[in-house]
Amino acid sequence: MAIWGIGNLIWFYYNISGVETPYPSLADVGYLGMIPFAAAGLFIMLRGVKTDVDSRTLLKLAVLPGIVFAMVYIFFIQSKLAENTSTLLMALNIAYPVGDMIFLSLALMILSVVKGSKFSKPIAIICAGFIIEAFADFSFSWTATAGTYAVGGWVDILFVLAFSVIGIGMHYIKNINR
Repeated sequence: MAIWGIGNLIWFYYNISGVETPYPSLADVGYLGMIPFAAAGLFIMLRGVKTDVDSRTLLKLAVLPGIVFAMVYIFFIQSKLAENTSTLLMALNIAYPVGDMIFLSLALMILSVVKGSKFSKPIAIICAGFIIEAFADFSFSWTATAGTYAVGGWVDILFVLAFSVIGIGMHYIKNINR
């Protein structure tokens, strides 16, 4: 979350400096930098859970949603976003949803192995947060590329909601063993 915060500080600087919708920008380094750290945290969480699920099932849970989402995104959505955009912008418009699918796949894997345990509810809440995050990232890419994004608008509210929901899930996990 600290890396995401660095991205937000850079984004904030751009906004108070009068830069209109700074996308792509240096803030994306912080936002994209969060992907490997969050994925590592979810992977560590998965490793810490006792499971009777075999590795083949876990691989299906991890890979299939990502492949389906990526194919739908690239073939049906990205083509509309790619009109008259730079290569960097197209790369970011793909990188964010791919990162979202990594988060969501790992969270769904964890949810599938903790089903029925005391961790089911907090992991389900975290999954809901990642679903909101994926929708927020897509909405940002769409509105920024279309030129309709507004700082402090409904897209920004989705990001606040997503991270709040993820934080609530993490809070429940932290308090389970107390």
